[in-house]
Amino acid sequence: MSNLIEIHELRKAFRRNVGEHGVWRRLLSHSRTEELVALESLSLGIADGEFFSLLGPNGTGKTTVVKILCTLLLPDSGFCRVAGFDVVKQSREVRRQIGVSIRDERSVYWRLTGRQNLQYFAVLTVGSTSVR
Repeated sequence: MSNLIEIHELRKAFRRNVGEHGVWRRLLSHSRTEELVALESLSLGIADGEFFSLLGPNGTGKTTVVKILCTLLLPDSGFCRVAGFDVVKQSREVRRQIGVSIRDERSVYWRLTGRQNLQYFAVLTVGSTSVR
């Protein structure tokens, strides 16, 4: 069985301001920053047909991994493949292979049921209402 998702030595860090957060300091780049590492040396493979779940406390990089796999974020180092496509070099092909709904983002309509949301987005993406 081949790997549907392949991650090797993935790293992602963010910069955040520390100290005074005045608007002028940020605009003039005089604020101090520190590196916040979200992912460090993550490697894993998920086989085609395998069920996998990311579990862990807040701030451990779960959403960062998903966003990288969905091509919403670029990794700092390492590589990821989804269905054999590199998430950085072949992002368009990756997006054709996946569908994702990330919590707290405008990716679902709260007044619709789960089934209605699936039907609505199925019509938008493929023009079909064949969600059962």
